[in-house]
Amino acid sequence: ENTVVSPSVKEGALGVTVSLRHFEKTSGLRLKLAVCETNGVSVGLPSLEKSLDASVEAQEITTSLPWANPQLWKVGAAYLYQLRVSIVDSRGNTVDACPPVRFGFREIRISGKDILVNGEPVKLRMPMFIENVTAMRFFGRMGFNVYYVQPNQSYWYGPKVSGLFPTPGLSPMQAGTAELLDYADEHGWVTLMPMPSFSYL
Repeated sequence: ENTVVSPSVKEGALGVTVSLRHFEKTSGLRLKLAVCETNGVSVGLPSLEKSLDASVEAQEITTSLPWANPQLWKVGAAYLYQLRVSIVDSRGNTVDACPPVRFGFREIRISGKDILVNGEPVKLRMPMFIENVTAMRFFGRMGFNVYYVQPNQSYWYGPKVSGLFPTPGLSPMQAGTAELLDYADEHGWVTLMPMPSFSYL
């Protein structure tokens, strides 16, 4: 299973795409989506249930949860939610569930020379190099708020040691560890990543 969230400040909605694999063909099952705070409280937050097609083993469900007034994630002022994804039967009992997906409600776009986060221009200050959380914490106290994942080609492959979803405990010199990404998300840092490319030289 895989879940992707796509917040839209402009539309006031949380887009969600859930991919199900090896899905058990049982009638009456529903996909349940529920937003909650990171402490598990869900009062007043969006939720939705959607019927599942019992005739196929693999399916992708794309839907949207209207959300008019979320607490926005901002540069220097992070705010995070969780999306809980589960499959329930006709009685509402949980049949299966995914680990909660943590996310910030943010929308990033470019307007001319400005980078807009949630429709507001931001001023980015980047130190020369961030190699661990201690360094990020240190530079954050001086007003820096963005770091760049080093363009090391090995970062883009090797599922056990690197990639777009790196595992904890990587070499600090890779500057793209799960610990750094989590800290940036939790403390309002912007993460810049190079595009993968190939060289035939």
